[in-house]
Amino acid sequence: MGQTSGDLDLMICERINPRSHFHLAYSLHELKLTQAAYETLRPVVDRFPEEWRMRFSLACYACQLGKLEEAMMWLEKAMALAGKKEICGMALGGPGSGTAVG
Repeated sequence: MGQTSGDLDLMICERINPRSHFHLAYSLHELKLTQAAYETLRPVVDRFPEEWRMRFSLACYACQLGKLEEAMMWLEKAMALAGKKEICGMALGGPGSGTAVG
């Protein structure tokens, strides 16, 4: 199977802004489409090894989807990159706190 126009759109967006997947996932989550948000970030997270916000968001999405063990794994990875203090501050506000998209 070939690439869909949606795949091509994301590839173009990624070249313009490498964090486009993150912003798309955040928007989907805000629309109460958390499964779609999770499915947007999960396949691309490894392309961004220093991006702790993606891992924090995946932790939040996984938790809301009932994937608690996976949520803990993503939370631990986010803390390893950003530090416990930063992540605890984010956790108090969650991915919609306004600081996650920074």
